Amino acid sequence: MSFWELLVVIVVGLLIIGPERLPETLRTGALWIGRIKRALNNTRADFEQQLGMDEIRRELHNEQVMASLKSLDLGTDDFNQQIKEVDASLQAEIKRIEDSIDEQVAHDQDPNADAELGLEPENAEHDEAEEDDYNDPLSEANANPDHFRRP
Repeated sequence: MSFWELLVVIVVGLLIIGPERLPETLRTGALWIGRIKRALNNTRADFEQQLGMDEIRRELHNEQVMASLKSLDLGTDDFNQQIKEVDASLQAEIKRIEDSIDEQVAHDQDPNADAELGLEPENAEHDEAEEDDYNDPLSEANANPDHFRRP
């Protein structure tokens, strides 16, 4: 109610009821309005209780929580799947590297591995002339000054 509407109700009340009985009438009206509000609130609470509104609200809230948890589970499932895929690819790469290292070690341990590839084996004998030049520091083959540098 606006101020002007309230002022009109008070003026009409003063004219009809009179100034002596107006305060008592207002008090009685306020009590009746309070009782009506309480009765309506009690009726509403009883009605909601009969329908189980509180339980319905809880169930709706629980369903919303469960839906959000389910969406989180789906997100974690996708994440776990991606982790498994990355792990599998890393394991495959590690296996490939280990295999290549094993092949290299086997090749290094086999003295005839170069001979199988058509290369000279490590323990092949040198020509005697080459061997003499190799051992003679004053030969022309060893005249290169780089030959005397230490590694």
